Amino acid sequence: MVVVMNYNIYKQYLLSLGVANTRADSLADAVSSLHMAISKLDNRNLTLFMQTFGKTKGLLNAFAECERLKKFK
Repeated sequence: MVVVMNYNIYKQYLLSLGVANTRADSLADAVSSLHMAISKLDNRNLTLFMQTFGKTKGLLNAFAECERLKKFK
């Protein structure tokens, strides 16, 4: 069984920023995968990731806000 997620709200957000329609799907899929991977980290690894790559928090939280998912502190 294959689960297909659409992330239509995030895609619409990307389009509103001026991202090309042909790129919105792949960007939404990529950010979704990153969000899922970060969500599975334990506290130590989450802290390490955010200390090292803290600038990604805005990207992750924009996605989470659109799709009503977990936001990161």
